[in-house]
Amino acid sequence: MLPMLNQAVHIIKSGGVIIYPTETLYALGCNARDSIAVDRIFAIKDRPMSKPLPVIVGSWEQFLQLTEPDENVLRMVRIFWPGPLSVLVKIKGPLSSRVRDDAGWTSVRFTPHATAREICRLSGAPLVATSANQSGLPASARTADLDRQVGAAVDLVVDTPPFPGGGLPSTLIRVVSATVVQVLRPGAIPVSAFYERGIDVSPLPL
Repeated sequence: MLPMLNQAVHIIKSGGVIIYPTETLYALGCNARDSIAVDRIFAIKDRPMSKPLPVIVGSWEQFLQLTEPDENVLRMVRIFWPGPLSVLVKIKGPLSSRVRDDAGWTSVRFTPHATAREICRLSGAPLVATSANQSGLPASARTADLDRQVGAAVDLVVDTPPFPGGGLPSTLIRVVSATVVQVLRPGAIPVSAFYERGIDVSPLPL
C-alpha cells in the first residue's frame, strides 16, 4: 500500500478528516458513520446543518450495506456506475444523521476514482464526499487552488495521482421509474446521456 494511502486509511479509521481526490474535484471526507467527524466537516465548510452531506462507496457491497435499492434504482446505477452519478437512496445502515435527511434519504455514488475507492474499501467505510471548500466558494481540482483555511483544518491532504479530472461535480438524480429520472443537480453526466440510453428526464415539481 502506498504510504499516503495507508496514512489516509489510518486517519479515516481513527475518526479524522482528510482532503482526497475524486473523479471530478477534491473532496472533504471522513467515515460517514462517525458523527463527530461529520460535524467537524460541517464546521470546516461553514455549511448549514440542514443540508445533509453526500456519500461515496468503493464497492457494490458497500452500497448494498447502506440501502435496499429497488429494481429501478439498481437498473439505473448499473448503467452509470462506477461514475460521477449521485443517486438519492433511503438509508438502512448506521450512518450519521448529518448525512441523511429527516426521512432517511441521502445522496450516494460509487466512485470510479482509484484512490477514493481504495480509501473506502480499505477503511471499510463509506466516505463523506463534499467539495473541499467553504460553502459558497469555488471547488477545486488542483491542490494549488485549495482554500488554505480548509487545508489547514484537516488531518491530511492526499495529493498523489491520479488527480481529479476537473469540470462539473457529479450529476444528482432521483429515480422515478425504470425509465424516468429527475435531475436534481446537473453535472458531469449530461442530460443527453440519459436520453441516449432510453431514459426520460422528468421536470422537477414546482
